[in-house]
Amino acid sequence: MELSILIVDDDKLLVDKLEETVQWEKIGISMVFTAYNIRQAQKLLEEFPIQFLLCDIDMPQGSGLELLEWIRDSQMEVECVFLSSYANFAYAQKALRLSTREYLLKPISNQDLEAVLTRIVGETREKWERRNLEQGAGQKKGKTGFWEEFLREPSGQEELLGRALEQGLYRESDVLRLEAIKIFADDKDIN
Repeated sequence: MELSILIVDDDKLLVDKLEETVQWEKIGISMVFTAYNIRQAQKLLEEFPIQFLLCDIDMPQGSGLELLEWIRDSQMEVECVFLSSYANFAYAQKALRLSTREYLLKPISNQDLEAVLTRIVGETREKWERRNLEQGAGQKKGKTGFWEEFLREPSGQEELLGRALEQGLYRESDVLRLEAIKIFADDKDIN
């Protein structure tokens, strides 16, 4: 899966520097978007699949906290790192309530920033892998449970097949074949 990040800061020089000098490929990020205010950022977030946000907090046309609140209200799955010039406890407190991953103070070296982002990208990938495994296990259990119920309840099979079609456990083009196997307790029963 290709990962992307959105850098949002009203300081154009800083945004350009980060875009050009951070080793994004090494971190695991293949696409970098930039915005200089929250309106631009919102537009990009609505148009493109963006997984990570590197954002200033204090900007003239709306704060990074407002942007993150909008992201959470929109139920977008975006991991956020704030990069701020202010060691303001109230900012940090609100950022934590909005589930930001980090609150870093400017200036920060590229090496330190890359280390933080590499950790967050790795943790996020692990979370997605766990979720995919759990969903896969749930689907497998769903299919197994469906077929067990189908075989136990011959009178309701049409209703079960209808539900299975809706849940994607069965397609009308599928061919059903039932094979009966007789298991013998010992050789005496075999003639």
